[in-house]
This record gives sequence, structure tokens and C-alpha cells, in this order.
Amino acid sequence: MSERSFITIDNTTMRASSLLANRSFVGLTAAQFLGAANDNLFKMVVSLFAVQGLSVTSGSSYLSLTGALFTLPYLMFSGYAGHLADLVSKRAVMRACKFGEIVIMTGGLVALAYTAQIDSLLVVLFLMAVHSTFFSPAKYGSVPEIVSARQLGRANGVIEATRYAAILIGTAAGGILMEVWHGTPMRIGIALVGIAVVGFLASIFIGPLTPAAPTRPWPKHPWTVFGQGMTRISRSRSLAVAVASITLFDAIATLTLLDVLFIAKIELHLGNAASGTIGAFAALGAGVGSLLCGLLSGEKIELGIAPIAGLGMAASLFASSATSGSYWMLSVLLFALGVFSGLFVVPFVAWLQKTAKRDEKGLIISTANFVDMAGVLAASAVLWFLNDVVGFGPRAILAVGGFATALYVLALLAMWKRLQFHVALFLRSFHLQFKPQ
Repeated sequence: MSERSFITIDNTTMRASSLLANRSFVGLTAAQFLGAANDNLFKMVVSLFAVQGLSVTSGSSYLSLTGALFTLPYLMFSGYAGHLADLVSKRAVMRACKFGEIVIMTGGLVALAYTAQIDSLLVVLFLMAVHSTFFSPAKYGSVPEIVSARQLGRANGVIEATRYAAILIGTAAGGILMEVWHGTPMRIGIALVGIAVVGFLASIFIGPLTPAAPTRPWPKHPWTVFGQGMTRISRSRSLAVAVASITLFDAIATLTLLDVLFIAKIELHLGNAASGTIGAFAALGAGVGSLLCGLLSGEKIELGIAPIAGLGMAASLFASSATSGSYWMLSVLLFALGVFSGLFVVPFVAWLQKTAKRDEKGLIISTANFVDMAGVLAASAVLWFLNDVVGFGPRAILAVGGFATALYVLALLAMWKRLQFHVALFLRSFHLQFKPQ
């Protein structure tokens, strides 16, 4: 190994250590990790309650409803959430959200212990989505205030990696706990409350943050904020591309994971534990891809890797649609899909944070969340339409997702010259980095 290689490794280690030494960043990362784990654990529990007795003839209505319900608060309250993140300290918003999570999960404990009915669980799921709606713009908007501009790419890689790790752990734990504690769901509720308490304690480590726009008047309704955000985004191609790309990613992820759960229960006849873990392979891959993106980014935002990863996502979806009924083959392909997904979305998240001005980060991120959740809601509707109305099987639906992804990436490359430049720059840098000395 050359001397240059040792220097690269040492510098990478030092940069990673500087993030770990940042108390606010560690507190933020831990708080969002525990919140995402709780979200996905509870969502998997509700999904498995909803899918009980589901058959091909009865369709996927309950499953689609579960996915759609989690998105509604983003459509209803994103405007207020973004305004609040700019109006007051983002730390105060995050701490309030984490305390609210304890209250909501206590309601989940009561619902699991005394009713265990899908209606009461859906109410708690909706409230958890409200919590996430207000936490998200404060979390993402605070990252540029907590870390330096040169650390932004790596910091987002770490945050997204831990978020996907939380999705993996929460999703798998939801299936496993439903398998082990199906007869005593109160224990699941106690675990949910415990995770929420630890998440609140982690948020205490986030340092003081100055309000970005403390004099901005409170809007009469959230649609005013949404209109302002859409106006700002429409005037910037960089913001528009970032928002559209993040929305595409989450829509495809929603369609795929709901569809895979349908495959697991109906085609492969898997139990609750196995059904929960098969989707977790995608989250594991996304975590690996996010970390890899952070390493490849160095001290810049590596936007050029995104289109290449997007085509990898499409290829993985096409391959998944062509597999036989093998649990392990499907799991491997979902892992590959996750790796490409992490490499695709992290640069656009960092690009959005960098492009938005300091006093509008909450506004832009909340507007992006609104558009993103509209895409997720549309993905749930597409699953219902393709399966119940058109009659496509789950494998064909994966192929539709692959085709949509490939079409978007190719159209983006054709229309945005800046992205072509970043791709060429990334390929040249990659070639020089691994060229034999």
C-alpha cells in the first residue's frame, strides 16, 4: 500500500472521530435513531395486525391504509412544522417532540394492553406520524448548524445510515416481538415506552441552537407556508431536483416494502418474524450505502454518484421481480437495492441542506416533506391500484418500480447539465483514486 493510501485512511479516521467528538451531533443522531426505531417497530406491529387473514382475493386495502395513514400528518401539518423550526430553537422543538413521543407511546401501551384492536392502533400510529412531522425539519435543519460545511456530506451519511439501521432494527423487532409476545402485547407497549424515554434523554445532549427567523409571523394556515416553500423551490433547479429525487426514492421504497410484505405473507407463506426481517435487508443495505456515500464524499457533496446508484436501484428491482420463491435470494437482492438507495438519496439530502438558506431551512425541508409524503401516499395508492384494480402480481409491481426509477434517472441526466458534470467529475476522481501507482 502506498504512503498516499495510509494518509487517506488516517484523514478519514480523523474526520470520523471529529464527528463522534461533537456532543450535539451524537445526541441528535442517537435521538433520531431511537425515534425511527420506535416508529418502525410500532408500524410493523400495526401492519401485522392489519394483514392478519389477508388473502389475494381480499386485496391489500388494510395494508395500504396503514402506509397511507402514516403520511397524512405530513400533508396536514408540514407547514406549521417548518415554520416552527425556523421560529424557535430547533433544539427546543426536538426535545418537545421526544417528550411527546413518550406520551404517545404510553397511549400505544394502553391500546396494546387493553384493546389490541386495529382501530385504536391506527390512532396511535397517526399520532406518531404527527410527532415525526414536527421532528423532521428541526432535525435536518439543525445539521448544518451543528457540523461544519466540510462535514455536511459525511454527517448526512452517518445520520442516514443510523436511520436505516433503526428501520432495520425496528422492522425486524416488530416482527420478532409479534411472534414471541403475540399473546401478551402489553410487553411490546412497555418496550415502546422505554425506547421513547431513552430517546428523550439522548436529545438533552444537543447543544443550544439560535432561532433562524424569530420575528417571522405565525401563518394563519399551513398551506400559506407550503405555498411559500413551493415558490422558493420552483425558482431553484437545485432545490427542485433534490426534492423530486428524495420524493422518488421514498415513493419507490414505500411501494417496494409494502409489496415485499405482501410477497412474504401471501406468496412465501412466512410467519411474522420472517416477514419482518425480509424487508429489514433493504434497510441494512441502505445503511451500508449511506456510510459508503459518506466515505466517498470526503469533504464535498458527491452528487455525481446519485444517477449511477439510481440505475443500480432499477436493476435491483428488475432482478427482484424475476426471482423464484426464495427467501434468501429475495433478501440478497433487497440488500443490494438498499445499498444503491443509500448512495442515491444521501447526496440529494445534503444538497438540499446546502442550497437552502439559513433562515429558510425549516421552510424548505417541511415543504420537501410535504411533497415527499404526497409521493409516499401516491405509492400506497399505486400498490392498491396495480394489485386490486389492474391485477398485477407482486413481482410485476416490483418491475414497475424499476422501470419508473430508470426512466426518472435517464430523464434527469438528459435535462440537467450540472448533474452530467458531477457524474463526469466523480468518475474521473474515482478512476484517479484507484489507479495503480
